[in-house]
Amino acid sequence: MKASGPMSRLPIDHFGLVTHALNELMGFFLNTTPYTRQGEIIYDVFHDARITFLGLPIDGVPRLELIEPQSPTSRVFNAARHGGGLHHICFQVASLVAFSSWCRAVRVTLILAPTEAPAFGSGRRIAFVSIPGLGLVEFVETCEAPSLMDVDASVFRQMKKSFVTLLQCHTGSGSSACS
Repeated sequence: MKASGPMSRLPIDHFGLVTHALNELMGFFLNTTPYTRQGEIIYDVFHDARITFLGLPIDGVPRLELIEPQSPTSRVFNAARHGGGLHHICFQVASLVAFSSWCRAVRVTLILAPTEAPAFGSGRRIAFVSIPGLGLVEFVETCEAPSLMDVDASVFRQMKKSFVTLLQCHTGSGSSACS
């Protein structure tokens, strides 16, 4: 595992894009960008969706995860029905062992507790949270990544606080912080 200091930064693994037509969206990216396929299209039973990844041969550039629901009961069906697009951002973390405790400490909403993900293979786990102002965030275990506990938790709390302040300002219930 990579050594990490008190202010470690989390690498972005990928951006998840939901679509109602995976093959067409993949063709779009393959024909108009330098992205290339990284593996086959797989079926993710847990999400009831077909998934594939596209990437660039450059270290540090996030991949694209294309996600297509397979039925109305899919976790991403409503997103696809409403036009699809950016669904989530995924960060790499060394471990998800203390993830629930981290969620409570940072005060983010746990959407999916750590679970194995077929899209990543090798028993790697993923977890999802919702952070107001940022949206759906996925974390994937990656040996070389920093520990989630070494990341300044205040940045996640600040994101949520900024979003709440913005909402209050737009609804007229804000204070002098809206000026």
